[in-house]
Amino acid sequence: MNKNGIRPIEEDILIEDIQENDEESQSPKKKAIKIPKIDLIKLLLSIQKFFTTSPKQKFATLALILGIIVIIYTGLLLLSTKSPGQSKPEPEPKQSPKTQTEEEKTLSELGNKIEEFNTRLNNLDNYRQKLSQPIVNLDIRFEL
Repeated sequence: MNKNGIRPIEEDILIEDIQENDEESQSPKKKAIKIPKIDLIKLLLSIQKFFTTSPKQKFATLALILGIIVIIYTGLLLLSTKSPGQSKPEPEPKQSPKTQTEEEKTLSELGNKIEEFNTRLNNLDNYRQKLSQPIVNLDIRFEL
C-alpha cells in the first residue's frame, strides 16, 4: 500500500484514467455539422426564374419532370417497404384434427356435387338441339 492507502493495481488504473482524460482534453472537439436553413419561398422563386429565363426550357422541363418522377417513385418505394419492427408474424390458424370419417364424408359430398354439375352440363348440350329454328319473314314491302 502507498501512503494514501491505494494498492498498486488501483494506482495503475487511476494513472490510466488520468492519461485518458488528458488525451481527451488535448484532442480538438469536433463540432456538430449544422444544416443550413433553406427558405423555400426563395428557392421556389429561383427555380421559377431559372425555368422562365432558361434558353432551353424544354430540356429543363423534361429534367424537372424526370426528377419529380424519381422522387415520387422512391417515396412510394419507401412507403411500401415494411420495417422489421412493424411486421408481426401472424399466428397460424388452429385446425382441429378431423377424423377419417369426417374427411370421407366431405369427399363423398364433393364428389356428388361434381357429378350433379356434370349431369346438368350434359343436359344443356341437348337443350340447343331441342330448340326450333327461329322463323323470320324476310319479305318486307313498303307501300305508299
